[in-house]
Amino acid sequence: MSYQVRHGTCYDRIMRRLAVLISIIALAPVALANETIHVKVQGRERRCLLHVPVARGPMPLVLMFHGGGETPENTARISGFNAVANREHFIVAYPEGIERSWNDGRGTTGAAKDGVDDVAFVRALITEIRRTHNIDGRRIYATGVSNGGIFTNRLGCEMSDTFAAIGPVIGSIASGEAPRCHPSDSLAVIGMQGEADPFIPFEGGEAGGSRHIGAGGRVESARATQRLWASLNGCAVQPRVEQLPVANNDGTSVTRKTYGGCRAGTEVVWYEIAGGGHRWPGHPLRLERTVTKMLGAASMNIDATETIWAFFKAHAKRGADVSSANLINSAPLPRRQRLADEASALHSTLPSSSSTQTHPAASRARASRRSPSAGRRRAPHSSPNPGM
Repeated sequence: MSYQVRHGTCYDRIMRRLAVLISIIALAPVALANETIHVKVQGRERRCLLHVPVARGPMPLVLMFHGGGETPENTARISGFNAVANREHFIVAYPEGIERSWNDGRGTTGAAKDGVDDVAFVRALITEIRRTHNIDGRRIYATGVSNGGIFTNRLGCEMSDTFAAIGPVIGSIASGEAPRCHPSDSLAVIGMQGEADPFIPFEGGEAGGSRHIGAGGRVESARATQRLWASLNGCAVQPRVEQLPVANNDGTSVTRKTYGGCRAGTEVVWYEIAGGGHRWPGHPLRLERTVTKMLGAASMNIDATETIWAFFKAHAKRGADVSSANLINSAPLPRRQRLADEASALHSTLPSSSSTQTHPAASRARASRRSPSAGRRRAPHSSPNPGM
C-alpha cells in the first residue's frame, strides 16, 4: 500500500498522521526478525529483515514485499507471517524498497523514477540469503501487498526461473508490464483482490482512486491478471468457481477461481472478495471503523497469510535445485555481468557475522538467543496506509 509524500502540503500532513497511526495500530508484542542483512546493488546499500525459525533441514524461503509508503517492520506485523513461519519452519524475508516503494512496472513510483533495478536487488538478496542459510532452492516464493503485490507480478514475469510460486495481494499486474511478461518457466500463482478496493481498481485502470492518492499509473483488472497467468501457464480457459462459506457477517464474501490443467504441476487460484477494500484480508484492527472509512473492509472470511502459505507449501519447483549461480546466469544479458560483479564484491566484503551459519545446528543455536517476546501472542492488527 503506497503513497507519494508531497512535502509542505495538507496531503503531507495527513500522510504523516497516518504513519503515526500505523505505528500505534500495528504495535504488537511479537519478534519481528532476528537478523538484518544488507546487500549492495547499483551502488546502493539495501536492507532486509529476516525471520529465521528453528531449522529442520533445508527450509523454504518466502519474500514478503511491503506496500508503497510502508516498512518491512510494519509489514511483518500486519501479515503475521512470522508466527506461521515458526510453526511451519520456513524463513521470511522482508526487503525494504527505495523511497518505500518498488519499481513495479508502472513507471510512476519513486523507485521507478530513480531508475532502481529492484529485480537485480531481489536476485542479489536471494543469492546472499542462500549463501548464509540452508535454503531449499525448489521452494522460494514471493508475495506482496499493493505496490508490493504489483511488484510480485513483475517478479513472476522476470524471475520464474527462481520462484516456485507468487502471491500478489490487492495488486494486479501493471499495464505496462503485461505485454512484455514472458516467463522462462511455469510457476504457480495465487492472488487476492477486493472488488471494492478504492485505490487499486478491481476493473483495472488508473491506480489511486478518485482522490488520486499514491503513485498513479495504470494496472490491469483482477480478472485480466488471473487470465494472463492462466494463459502463460497453459491452464484451462474456464476456471472452477466456488463460493467460500461466510463465517463472519462483515459485508464481504469470497469467491475462489481455480484454473487447473496447468503445465509442470502449477496452478492459478484467485480469490475475489466482494465488499473487500484495500486491505490484507483476515487481519482486523483495533481502530477498524476508522480504517474501513479510509481503505474499505478487511474481509474476515479469509486469512491471506494462512491461505497463501498453504498454497506455497503445495507447490515446489520441479527439476534441479535453483543454484545461486543460476540466479545470476538466468538474468537478462545487460544485467548479468553487473550481478556477477556485485555478488563477488558482496562475498568478499561482507563479514560472516552479518548473517548466521548455514548449518541446522547453528540455526538451533541462533533460536536460543532470540528475544523472549518471540513466543508471545500477536494482537490483531493491519495497516491503514493507503499506499500503492
